[in-house]
Amino acid sequence: GAGGDTVQDSKPLVDDNGNLSMEGNEIQDFTKEIVAANTGANYEIDWKVATLFELTLTDSPTITFANLAAGRSITLILIQDGTGSRTVTWPASIDWPSATAPTLSTGASDVDVIDMFVRNDGTTVLGFETGLDMG
Repeated sequence: GAGGDTVQDSKPLVDDNGNLSMEGNEIQDFTKEIVAANTGANYEIDWKVATLFELTLTDSPTITFANLAAGRSITLILIQDGTGSRTVTWPASIDWPSATAPTLSTGASDVDVIDMFVRNDGTTVLGFETGLDMG
């Protein structure tokens, strides 16, 4: 039998809220979308809305996070605007290699790529410089 979107006694299971579970592991409201935006002085990265953020640094933003969840990952493409010399203030929850955030490229229109993963605790983010001065 079925109740709404739920197919009884089957794996994977999609419930009435659109959540998918597979043998007890649940995926909630997550899409592989791309966000393209300008940062301004502050920018919130919502881990629930995208896996790729292409952000033009129009100021030196303070980055914050929303909706962290264990196992999620994102890629940031950071693009200096025509002025360049922009920096980023990162959340303290990011664990960088050797406890040092990457030094971003600062030339006008420079492109840097950063990958991030949320650890099993659901709060610690592992951050990695994937490529600096890509463009």
